[in-house]
Amino acid sequence: AVANLEVDTESPVLVAVPLYQAYGWDLGLLPVLRTGATMFLEEEISARRVAKLLRDHTIDILPGTPSMYRELVKLPTAKALKVKNARFLSGGSKLEADVAQAMLDEYGVRLISCYHTTETGNIALDTSGKNADSVGKPLGGIDIRFSTPGKGKKGDKAATQGGMWVKGAALS
Repeated sequence: AVANLEVDTESPVLVAVPLYQAYGWDLGLLPVLRTGATMFLEEEISARRVAKLLRDHTIDILPGTPSMYRELVKLPTAKALKVKNARFLSGGSKLEADVAQAMLDEYGVRLISCYHTTETGNIALDTSGKNADSVGKPLGGIDIRFSTPGKGKKGDKAATQGGMWVKGAALS
């Protein structure tokens, strides 16, 4: 993810998601440790506080959730950020198109949808941020295979919906 997000020593990162969850760990702390970037760790996850930190520290990278972004766009003080290469990640649940559009309209930032799980780490990033319905293509080194419905025991979820198999060096 470090290469895909172009994280370097000059990238201020605001981590406003818990580090005890894989999302905050993998896309917040680990890129900072690997690159020597500056990390701002925020324990008070309120929209007003996050918006202030975004402006005060010209944050480039922000792993967040769709609900956090929804609260940010509701602020009466919402205005365009002066960030040249914003990489604001949206993970944890589906990013709704209206939230993505509101972030672009209010803050001038395209949200990057990502698909990340505790068991697999980061699987895919839509670095273009142009389609809220997409999480983009799998990252390098990640192989994905889908099984067809009907494989598995009767009553098993995989028997009716199929499954997704992920292979990669970082899987836990």
